[in-house]
Amino acid sequence: MSKYSILLVDDDPLITKCAGDDLEGEGYEVTTADSGERAIELLENTTFDLVITDLVMGMIGGIGVLKRAKEISPETMVMILTGFGDIGTAIEALRRDADDYVLKPCESEEMYFRVSKCFEKLELKRKIKLQQAQKIETIATLAGGIAHEFNNALNSITGHADLFHMDYPEDEKITDYATAMKQSALRMAHLTKQLLAYARRGKYFPLSMSLSSFVEGSLPIIRHILDSDIRLE
Repeated sequence: MSKYSILLVDDDPLITKCAGDDLEGEGYEVTTADSGERAIELLENTTFDLVITDLVMGMIGGIGVLKRAKEISPETMVMILTGFGDIGTAIEALRRDADDYVLKPCESEEMYFRVSKCFEKLELKRKIKLQQAQKIETIATLAGGIAHEFNNALNSITGHADLFHMDYPEDEKITDYATAMKQSALRMAHLTKQLLAYARRGKYFPLSMSLSSFVEGSLPIIRHILDSDIRLE
């Protein structure tokens, strides 16, 4: 399994040096940044699994780094480092989708524990994302199979409707039924086309449909099979 990558952001070189060395000793790949501006520059060019950022820095603080990290990659985990007096701001960071915060000064064991928990959460998110992708793939495969079956049936319906027109051109009742059959089949063919587009990851275009118009168009087909006591208006 590949190493997790960490971006460590703090304007105190002692923290980036000590914490960075400790995390590398635990097997993580660590990149450091001495400002929020440098952190954002790195984020825009490199993907990181976790960003650990100080809350209070220069022009761009931890909140700015957090916001940009999530904009670039919502999956990236972000942990905020904060002093005791900045607890309120740290809680605000959690509301902005930070994944955890740690009070400074922080013992190495505490840092290791928090980092490992972030990566556990990351793996869970990735697992859920994979499961969702697999479900979508299954649905797409099913939709494709249904669409092909529909196509076969609809081709038969439209073909027979055309034959009715050819064989009984003078029978208005039959030709009306045949026309209604073909129109309904063509509407279903459009739906089938949408299903196939979805299955093939192509473009599909949902359309609004009037239920009353659909029922009205189907009346010539169903009217003759209704009980005589049923009246359609």
